[in-house]
Amino acid sequence: MLYGKAIEVLIKVSGARFAPAPMPPREEIEEAIQTVAGMETVQACPKYALHAALWWLAVKSKEVER
Repeated sequence: MLYGKAIEVLIKVSGARFAPAPMPPREEIEEAIQTVAGMETVQACPKYALHAALWWLAVKSKEVER
């Protein structure tokens, strides 16, 4: 996944946290997180996209396991 696409996916996750917007598929979210995490620097990543990624990892992944 390209870095720009990964940011778009994480922005969608960020929007879905607070609004009734649809959540992207789990596979896209996981790939986006891996893409952003694999970069040497994430300075170009908006803070809310990183917060959304952390939120999804901490909260949503636990819900899926249940």
